[in-house]
Amino acid sequence: MSKRILISILLLTFLLFSGCVSQQVITGNSVTLPGWINSPPENDGEYYYFGGMKTNANTLESGFAGAEANAAGKLMKMLQARITEDYDRLRSEIELPNDAEVRDTGSYVRNQVSKYSYEFDAGANTINKHREVIQLNLWGRTGFNCYVLVRYSRDEYHRLKSKVIGVDPAVLTGLEYLGRKSCEECLDYFSAVAGKRKRDEQAQYYLALANDRCDRKVEAYHAYKAFVAMSPESGLLRKRAEARIRDLGEGVIEQLIGGADTLAGRGEFKKALEKLEGAYALMPSGAVSDKIVDMYTRYAIRNIVQKLARNTGSLKEKTVAVADIEDLTEEFCDALTNLTDLKVVERVLLPDLLKEMEIAQTGIVSEESQKELGNIVNAETMVAGSVGNVGSSFKIYAKLVLVEKGVIVASESADLLGFDIPDTAGDASFHISVRTDRDSYRLGDRARIYLMANRDCYVTVLNMRSNGEITRLFPNKYDK
Repeated sequence: MSKRILISILLLTFLLFSGCVSQQVITGNSVTLPGWINSPPENDGEYYYFGGMKTNANTLESGFAGAEANAAGKLMKMLQARITEDYDRLRSEIELPNDAEVRDTGSYVRNQVSKYSYEFDAGANTINKHREVIQLNLWGRTGFNCYVLVRYSRDEYHRLKSKVIGVDPAVLTGLEYLGRKSCEECLDYFSAVAGKRKRDEQAQYYLALANDRCDRKVEAYHAYKAFVAMSPESGLLRKRAEARIRDLGEGVIEQLIGGADTLAGRGEFKKALEKLEGAYALMPSGAVSDKIVDMYTRYAIRNIVQKLARNTGSLKEKTVAVADIEDLTEEFCDALTNLTDLKVVERVLLPDLLKEMEIAQTGIVSEESQKELGNIVNAETMVAGSVGNVGSSFKIYAKLVLVEKGVIVASESADLLGFDIPDTAGDASFHISVRTDRDSYRLGDRARIYLMANRDCYVTVLNMRSNGEITRLFPNKYDK
């Protein structure tokens, strides 16, 4: 026998015993292969689907185990790819707790998926199997081709994705809304989650972030403050929250004050005051409280003027002069000009004359005073008034005087509620403002001093003369 024939026989023998010949399917558990082997079901709203296979298995048990391992490998690749994609998208749109730790998203996700692989495997369920009995060699040795169909729950994917990313599953759902910039859904969702989980730091932070992204700056400011109050002193999210509190603070105040000025310009004083009071609650300060006082004053003067104007229907010339009403004269002139059909002809300085006429008490003047008044005031009517304190607040008094007859046609008053503003924050800086009723005085003039503080306090008023002598004006023995 030649050497070539001997080698051919040995090679054929090896192939026969090793099974390296064309397989022949002897039988299967169906006449033809099921459709899901070549075309697995499409992923739906509840599940992902994967097919797995193992050929040339020696036993049925090892065949199906190999097929399931094959499906698990496909599942693992899908999870890594999808979580990496979702993570990259969220990182580009939203601040995540572990952003500082993650440099390469792909590597980080692969490591995390491997870390929790036992949980991923547990979430995969085999829902269908198929096997074929095959002939492995010419000697009649048989084996198996095994196929499996595995499905994986989307809820399980969501839960494990949240674990990889480092956020609570419930919070992750809200972040998906936020990533899609669905403000209404996102705010409703996070408000509900934060309401149920009073001490959940992540829920509180992302409620603040949602308000911030949806341009609700005031709500965002308060939500960030609430988060900082409950969060540890260190941590990336806390640092971000503190930075946003600083950034939002002054901007929100300016926004509210600007909005209040716009509303006041349109005559919507109640809405304007709501904005100012919101600004004060946000950041108590003397500047904001002064603004509130000014707004209340304008609002009070507006109401007084409108009520006084109801008594001017019978006037012929519709002219009015404004007496010096401490430091509110300009506001009265503006209100009379803009809110009534009266023509403001001049301002007059009549405090002493009005006192002599005793208008406030009797409403009637002598002929001599009436003549003097007519010579001074070139108008049919005159508005005069004063500012007085009642308890802890102030009051504006004003009266409309018919010059020709020297009688009071109408008298109105309004409380300046803004002078009694409660301190809404215990840690607000103390602020007190002081003003007088005039810029300058002559010897013998009566002076009034007005003080306003943003919290309860004891006040002492001192007068220092040019020679350095100090006299206490208040409190004194006449003070009640």
